[in-house]
Amino acid sequence: MKLQRLKIAFMAALLIGFTITSCTPEDGEPGPVGPVGSVGPGGPQGPAGPRGPAGPQGPAGNDGATGPAGPAVIVKDTTFTIDSLDWKNPLAAQGQNSIFRRDTIALSMITQEIVDEGAVLVYQSSSVTNIVWNALPVSQFVNVGGNFTSVNIQFSYSVGQLYMYHFTEAAVVLSFSDMLVKVVVIPRSVLLEGVDLNDYEEVKSVYGIQEFDLK
Repeated sequence: MKLQRLKIAFMAALLIGFTITSCTPEDGEPGPVGPVGSVGPGGPQGPAGPRGPAGPQGPAGNDGATGPAGPAVIVKDTTFTIDSLDWKNPLAAQGQNSIFRRDTIALSMITQEIVDEGAVLVYQSSSVTNIVWNALPVSQFVNVGGNFTSVNIQFSYSVGQLYMYHFTEAAVVLSFSDMLVKVVVIPRSVLLEGVDLNDYEEVKSVYGIQEFDLK
Protein backbone atom coordinates (compact mmCIF):
# COMPACT_ATOMS: atom_id res chain seq x y z
CA MET A 1 0.00 0.00 0.00
CA LYS A 2 2.79 2.36 0.91
CA LEU A 3 4.64 1.51 -2.28
CA GLN A 4 1.58 2.30 -4.31
CA ARG A 5 1.37 5.75 -2.81
CA LEU A 6 4.99 6.42 -3.59
CA LYS A 7 4.38 5.59 -7.25
CA ILE A 8 1.41 7.87 -7.37
CA ALA A 9 3.41 10.73 -5.81
CA PHE A 10 6.30 10.17 -8.23
CA MET A 11 4.04 10.22 -11.21
CA ALA A 12 2.40 13.40 -9.98
CA ALA A 13 5.81 15.07 -9.61
CA LEU A 14 6.80 14.11 -13.14
CA LEU A 15 3.54 15.48 -14.52
CA ILE A 16 4.01 18.77 -12.71
CA GLY A 17 7.62 19.10 -13.98
CA PHE A 18 6.59 18.30 -17.53
CA THR A 19 3.88 20.88 -17.36
CA ILE A 20 6.27 23.52 -16.03
CA THR A 21 8.92 22.86 -18.70
CA SER A 22 6.34 22.83 -21.52
CA CYS A 23 5.04 26.36 -20.84
CA THR A 24 6.22 29.04 -23.39
CA PRO A 25 7.40 32.28 -21.74
CA GLU A 26 6.04 35.67 -23.07
CA ASP A 27 7.86 37.39 -26.06
CA GLY A 28 10.45 40.02 -25.07
CA GLU A 29 10.91 43.65 -26.45
CA PRO A 30 11.87 43.96 -30.22
CA GLY A 31 15.57 44.20 -30.83
CA PRO A 32 17.29 47.19 -32.60
CA VAL A 33 16.94 47.66 -36.41
CA GLY A 34 19.71 46.04 -38.31
CA PRO A 35 21.94 47.91 -40.80
CA VAL A 36 20.58 48.86 -44.29
CA GLY A 37 21.48 46.38 -46.92
CA SER A 38 23.23 47.29 -50.19
CA VAL A 39 21.19 48.80 -53.08
CA GLY A 40 19.99 46.23 -55.51
CA PRO A 41 20.44 46.57 -59.30
CA GLY A 42 18.24 49.22 -61.03
CA GLY A 43 15.17 48.13 -62.87
CA PRO A 44 14.47 48.96 -66.56
CA GLN A 45 13.74 52.64 -67.44
CA GLY A 46 10.09 53.46 -67.49
CA PRO A 47 8.34 55.41 -70.29
CA ALA A 48 8.90 59.23 -70.50
CA GLY A 49 6.31 61.29 -68.70
CA PRO A 50 4.31 64.09 -70.32
CA ARG A 51 6.14 67.38 -71.12
CA GLY A 52 5.78 69.97 -68.42
CA PRO A 53 4.69 73.57 -69.04
CA ALA A 54 7.24 76.11 -70.36
CA GLY A 55 9.07 78.03 -67.69
CA PRO A 56 9.10 81.83 -67.48
CA GLN A 57 11.29 83.77 -69.91
CA GLY A 58 14.69 84.55 -68.53
CA PRO A 59 16.15 88.06 -68.34
CA ALA A 60 17.63 89.60 -71.50
CA GLY A 61 21.33 89.10 -71.94
CA ASN A 62 23.86 91.89 -72.21
CA ASP A 63 24.51 93.51 -75.59
CA GLY A 64 27.45 92.07 -77.45
CA ALA A 65 30.49 94.06 -78.40
CA THR A 66 30.18 96.36 -81.42
CA GLY A 67 31.52 94.70 -84.53
CA PRO A 68 34.03 96.30 -86.85
CA ALA A 69 32.74 98.96 -89.25
CA GLY A 70 31.95 97.76 -92.75
CA PRO A 71 33.46 99.33 -95.84
CA ALA A 72 32.31 102.87 -96.53
CA VAL A 73 30.03 103.32 -99.53
CA ILE A 74 31.06 106.44 -101.40
CA VAL A 75 28.74 108.37 -103.67
CA LYS A 76 31.13 109.66 -106.31
CA ASP A 77 30.86 112.64 -108.53
CA THR A 78 33.15 114.28 -111.02
CA THR A 79 32.96 117.51 -112.99
CA PHE A 80 34.53 118.22 -116.35
CA THR A 81 34.26 120.62 -119.25
CA ILE A 82 33.07 119.74 -122.73
CA ASP A 83 34.80 122.17 -125.06
CA SER A 84 32.92 123.51 -128.06
CA LEU A 85 35.19 121.47 -130.34
CA ASP A 86 34.47 118.24 -128.44
CA TRP A 87 31.02 117.95 -130.02
CA LYS A 88 31.46 115.84 -133.15
CA ASN A 89 29.28 115.76 -136.24
CA PRO A 90 28.86 112.06 -137.11
CA LEU A 91 28.16 112.93 -140.78
CA ALA A 92 31.05 115.35 -141.23
CA ALA A 93 33.08 112.75 -143.12
CA GLN A 94 30.37 112.72 -145.78
CA GLY A 95 30.37 116.53 -145.95
CA GLN A 96 26.89 116.69 -144.47
CA ASN A 97 25.52 118.60 -141.54
CA SER A 98 23.66 116.77 -138.80
CA ILE A 99 20.89 117.63 -136.40
CA PHE A 100 22.95 116.29 -133.53
CA ARG A 101 26.45 116.24 -132.13
CA ARG A 102 27.94 113.76 -129.74
CA ASP A 103 30.85 113.32 -127.37
CA THR A 104 32.18 110.26 -125.56
CA ILE A 105 33.82 110.56 -122.14
CA ALA A 106 35.74 107.73 -120.44
CA LEU A 107 34.61 107.34 -116.80
CA SER A 108 35.98 104.41 -114.80
CA MET A 109 33.51 105.16 -111.98
CA ILE A 110 30.73 103.67 -114.13
CA THR A 111 31.26 99.98 -113.28
CA GLN A 112 29.25 96.91 -114.27
CA GLU A 113 27.59 96.97 -110.85
CA ILE A 114 26.49 100.56 -111.42
CA VAL A 115 25.15 99.71 -114.88
CA ASP A 116 23.22 96.71 -113.51
CA GLU A 117 21.77 98.12 -110.30
CA GLY A 118 23.04 101.62 -109.52
CA ALA A 119 22.21 105.08 -110.80
CA VAL A 120 24.08 107.54 -112.99
CA LEU A 121 22.95 111.16 -112.78
CA VAL A 122 24.22 113.84 -115.16
CA TYR A 123 23.90 117.60 -114.72
CA GLN A 124 25.10 120.43 -116.97
CA SER A 125 25.68 124.14 -116.74
CA SER A 126 25.71 126.21 -119.90
CA SER A 127 27.94 128.76 -118.16
CA VAL A 128 31.34 127.95 -116.73
CA THR A 129 31.33 131.10 -114.60
CA ASN A 130 27.74 131.44 -113.38
CA ILE A 131 27.18 127.77 -112.61
CA VAL A 132 23.60 126.48 -112.46
CA TRP A 133 23.23 122.71 -112.49
CA ASN A 134 20.40 121.34 -114.66
CA ALA A 135 19.59 117.65 -114.65
CA LEU A 136 19.75 115.88 -118.01
CA PRO A 137 17.94 115.41 -120.27
CA VAL A 138 17.31 119.14 -120.73
CA SER A 139 15.77 121.24 -123.47
CA GLN A 140 16.83 124.80 -124.25
CA PHE A 141 15.87 127.42 -126.82
CA VAL A 142 18.63 129.25 -128.64
CA ASN A 143 18.52 132.12 -131.12
CA VAL A 144 19.84 131.14 -134.54
CA GLY A 145 19.68 133.96 -137.10
CA GLY A 146 16.78 135.62 -135.34
CA ASN A 147 14.88 132.35 -135.00
CA PHE A 148 14.64 130.30 -131.84
CA THR A 149 15.31 126.61 -132.16
CA SER A 150 15.11 123.84 -129.58
CA VAL A 151 18.31 122.24 -128.35
CA ASN A 152 18.11 118.97 -126.45
CA ILE A 153 20.98 117.57 -124.42
CA GLN A 154 20.76 113.91 -123.46
CA PHE A 155 23.04 111.12 -122.29
CA SER A 156 23.46 107.36 -122.06
CA TYR A 157 26.19 105.19 -120.56
CA SER A 158 27.86 101.80 -120.50
CA VAL A 159 30.69 100.33 -118.44
CA GLY A 160 33.44 102.95 -118.33
CA GLN A 161 31.77 105.27 -120.87
CA LEU A 162 29.44 108.26 -120.83
CA TYR A 163 27.82 109.32 -124.11
CA MET A 164 26.59 112.89 -124.51
CA TYR A 165 24.15 113.92 -127.27
CA HIS A 166 23.31 117.42 -128.50
CA PHE A 167 20.17 117.54 -130.70
CA THR A 168 18.63 120.47 -132.59
CA GLU A 169 15.31 120.83 -134.38
CA ALA A 170 16.91 121.29 -137.80
CA ALA A 171 20.26 121.05 -139.50
CA VAL A 172 21.36 124.50 -138.47
CA VAL A 173 24.83 125.76 -137.74
CA LEU A 174 25.14 126.37 -134.01
CA SER A 175 27.82 128.30 -132.24
CA PHE A 176 28.71 125.84 -129.50
CA SER A 177 30.11 127.15 -126.26
CA ASP A 178 31.97 125.33 -123.51
CA MET A 179 29.73 123.37 -121.18
CA LEU A 180 30.28 122.09 -117.63
CA VAL A 181 29.07 118.56 -116.95
CA LYS A 182 28.79 116.85 -113.56
CA VAL A 183 28.30 113.09 -113.21
CA VAL A 184 27.07 111.50 -109.95
CA VAL A 185 27.30 107.72 -109.51
CA ILE A 186 25.18 106.11 -106.75
CA PRO A 187 25.61 102.41 -105.82
CA ARG A 188 22.43 100.36 -105.39
CA SER A 189 23.19 99.71 -101.70
CA VAL A 190 22.68 103.37 -100.76
CA LEU A 191 19.93 104.44 -103.17
CA LEU A 192 17.16 106.20 -101.25
CA GLU A 193 13.54 106.83 -102.14
CA GLY A 194 11.97 110.27 -102.06
CA VAL A 195 15.05 112.19 -103.21
CA ASP A 196 14.51 114.72 -106.00
CA LEU A 197 17.26 113.58 -108.37
CA ASN A 198 16.64 116.60 -110.60
CA ASP A 199 17.82 118.89 -107.79
CA TYR A 200 21.59 118.58 -107.52
CA GLU A 201 21.74 120.54 -104.24
CA GLU A 202 19.30 118.08 -102.63
CA VAL A 203 21.24 115.10 -103.99
CA LYS A 204 24.47 116.61 -102.69
CA SER A 205 22.98 117.17 -99.23
CA VAL A 206 21.32 113.76 -98.87
CA TYR A 207 24.26 111.70 -100.09
CA GLY A 208 27.00 113.83 -98.55
CA ILE A 209 28.77 114.40 -101.86
CA GLN A 210 32.08 116.16 -101.66
CA GLU A 211 32.71 117.96 -104.91
CA PHE A 212 35.98 117.25 -106.62
CA ASP A 213 38.03 119.77 -108.53
CA LEU A 214 36.77 120.50 -111.98
CA LYS A 215 38.44 118.39 -114.64
